[in-house]
Amino acid sequence: MDRDVVDPEFLVRPAPRFQLGLGVPAHDYEVLQRRARAAEAGGFSFVAVGDNPSLIKDTYVSLTMLAVATDTCRIGTAMTDCVHRDMLVTAAAMSSVESIAGGRTFLGISAGRARTPGTMKQLREFVVALRELWGRGETTFHGERVTLGWSARPVPVLLGVSGPRGLHMAGEIADGAICEAGVDEETLARVRSNVTTGALAAGRDPDTLEIWHSLKTAISERRDDAMYQITPQLAALGAVALGRNPEKMGVPEQFRSACRDLAERYDMTAHLRTDDENPNRKLILDPDFREYVLDRFCLVGSPEDWVGRLDGLKERGVDRVFCVGLVPDLDHYIDLVGRQVLHAAPQSPKKG
Repeated sequence: MDRDVVDPEFLVRPAPRFQLGLGVPAHDYEVLQRRARAAEAGGFSFVAVGDNPSLIKDTYVSLTMLAVATDTCRIGTAMTDCVHRDMLVTAAAMSSVESIAGGRTFLGISAGRARTPGTMKQLREFVVALRELWGRGETTFHGERVTLGWSARPVPVLLGVSGPRGLHMAGEIADGAICEAGVDEETLARVRSNVTTGALAAGRDPDTLEIWHSLKTAISERRDDAMYQITPQLAALGAVALGRNPEKMGVPEQFRSACRDLAERYDMTAHLRTDDENPNRKLILDPDFREYVLDRFCLVGSPEDWVGRLDGLKERGVDRVFCVGLVPDLDHYIDLVGRQVLHAAPQSPKKG
């Protein structure tokens, strides 16, 4: 298929089997729009851009390009933050994009990790003020009265949170969350409990909130090739996501020492490298620990592996997955997921 052209057959296919969101880097707007159109045609539920001015083009301009390039899929940020963006500017910018996208925009926002990290308190203040501004046209933020004097449309707010406090807050004040705590059964139980507790404390129905689970992904026609792609990210997950405080992250006792050891040996200078010489490829040798990290954080393998994994996650109650990954060919990734995962025919039950 010519990847510059959306396959017209996709436009008449039945609804996709799964809800998958996709993050796309905004380096080149022509490429961004082409990939967004292909993702929409393939059945992805949303296309998101990040917010890192030192590495990618401006987030709000990128969202505008997505809004005019797509017709049906949602578009949004994953993630902007509450420290480096002005609250009023964020409200006006997202509402402006929404006036083009017509009911398809969402704001993914976190406390932030780059430069000056924010706090849960700052995130709460930002989101509460933002929603008041959209709802009433005015709010008080940091002691200042702020107004929005035009008919700005509100958009859903999804908090980028993974810990108990953040998930409780998502249930209390947001429309949902994009969570990267993991999808193993124990972690999922904690995530649901925290979100539900927050929602009920605020008199809200937890079933009205949308929870997206962020997973590291790799796909190839051959499972071994996909596993090779994901290997450096497995080490990063074990070292960075778990290794700093495995007890707090709910890591089973048998893997805690492996997490701490991995955190000590992990080479941060190679953190985003995908080449064959990345030293982090050789760090996870214990097959049981490797399987634990894969099950908790990843979606990896052939298209058939993906379908089986996603069906299994549905049985655990996971029905929305945000796909994140450092892949060698994003165009092929989008095409393969669309054709062989999102539009895969359900298998008939085996007889006898």
